[in-house]
Amino acid sequence: MLVWLGRLIRWIAKPRLLWPCLSVPIACAFPLILSSAAEPLVRMTGLFLQLLGILTVVYGIERTRNFFGRPSLVQSAAAWLAEFPSIRGGTPTRIEVSNAGSVLVSGRLSVRHRAGPNANLEDRVRVLEGNVEGLENSRDELQGQLDQANQRLDRELAEERQDRGLQIKALGAQLETSQTGDLGVSLIGAIWLMMGLVLSTSSDEIAAHL
Repeated sequence: MLVWLGRLIRWIAKPRLLWPCLSVPIACAFPLILSSAAEPLVRMTGLFLQLLGILTVVYGIERTRNFFGRPSLVQSAAAWLAEFPSIRGGTPTRIEVSNAGSVLVSGRLSVRHRAGPNANLEDRVRVLEGNVEGLENSRDELQGQLDQANQRLDRELAEERQDRGLQIKALGAQLETSQTGDLGVSLIGAIWLMMGLVLSTSSDEIAAHL
């Protein structure tokens, strides 16, 4: 029984936006029903729901704009007023500063030995062996650097994939929050606004039946 009650409570609490949406109209309806309200009170209740609905819609829009990195309505209005053209005229001068990125240049110094013009065959063979050994050392060093660069690149790619995966998950969670939260708040405001319009426009008929 307790397990069922817990599941029932979780089921009831799951539509989180439904209960705020219903609580405000119910709270406004109780005084009207209990007091047999006259037409002015019905109309003022409708006006209250309209104002509350408009504010809720604006709040939901503001949250959605903030999610997408857009300035708020107040900031947009302030920026628009700041662009009021001056009476003196003139065109503002914009100075752009370009920052050139640093360029990293790496070079490799290769030393090759040459035999003299009068060197005998043994000296020439010894110089040739030294050059071949130097080339092999350079090849081994270059291969080691390439291996290190490949390992570093693989490590950076793995870290980048992990970071991208986390960012995608976070973005998905934020999008879900925006879809189920911010737009839901605007929907609640629209419902309250609709109820307020009904009360305001039909206040005489509603008051006659209370």
